[in-house]
Amino acid sequence: MNRDFFIILFALSNLIVASVLIRYSEVGPIASFGYRLLLPCIFLYSFLAITKDEEKLSKKSLYIAALTGFFLALDLAFYSISLIYTSIAEASLLTNLCPFITTFIAIIFLKEKVSLKYYFVLLLAFLGLLLLMSQAGLSSRHLLGNWLAIVSAVFYALFIILSKQLRNSCSTFRMMFIASLSGSIVLFILAFIFNEQIIPTTARGIVILLAIALFGHLLGNILYISHIKHISLAISSLVLLVGPVFALLYGYVLFRETFSIQQLVGMFIIILSVYLGKKVLENPQGKKV
Repeated sequence: MNRDFFIILFALSNLIVASVLIRYSEVGPIASFGYRLLLPCIFLYSFLAITKDEEKLSKKSLYIAALTGFFLALDLAFYSISLIYTSIAEASLLTNLCPFITTFIAIIFLKEKVSLKYYFVLLLAFLGLLLLMSQAGLSSRHLLGNWLAIVSAVFYALFIILSKQLRNSCSTFRMMFIASLSGSIVLFILAFIFNEQIIPTTARGIVILLAIALFGHLLGNILYISHIKHISLAISSLVLLVGPVFALLYGYVLFRETFSIQQLVGMFIIILSVYLGKKVLENPQGKKV
């Protein structure tokens, strides 16, 4: 459990690295995320061929995997556009509100049960998020970016839930290959519709896209999805709240973005909520609630 917990944290830090690299990309933000999904398909297909993974998927599983990629594409599309209007830290923060969405869906539709103490942990985490937003601007441009990030959170929550459900019927690599391929197609179509630059023109641009694919997908999404099977849906989504903390730290180191005492307190509260949530969602016998 602890090993998977920290691997997921590592994956989240890599996702933020990919978001930072988007700002250095030659191609448009949606197209950049398209490459983030497409380029790893080469590795995924090679891995499936080498391991001779000939598992036959039912039509239902195939459609769900493709739908998972569709939701991931919409998540990345809204998130990429939000980065134009708001900061990386705030976009990451609002996108990572998906724990509240996933928990609601898990309780209502998937009948997953959680302790009443978990709701206290969510409230505590929400307080931390509010403190992290203490310096958020209120301009219409800023608010638009924040709302786009919130919409991306809805699609990311659907991606997480479907991924966890599909993980029981096929391997992580096969699922992510199908999801990545379908998601990249959706993103490149959107990039074309929004008239973005799609083809990089320099070697530097190509290297940045390769780095985005490496950190964002291979060491980010795929690493995350491959380990959530070992922990409950509620706690796997709760850990996502650490994402904004990584975003603030990277913003400070790379862009010299400063944050207030209130934001520091918010970071501490979020980390505390993750720790408490980890304890609440495991009973003394080690059985996940």
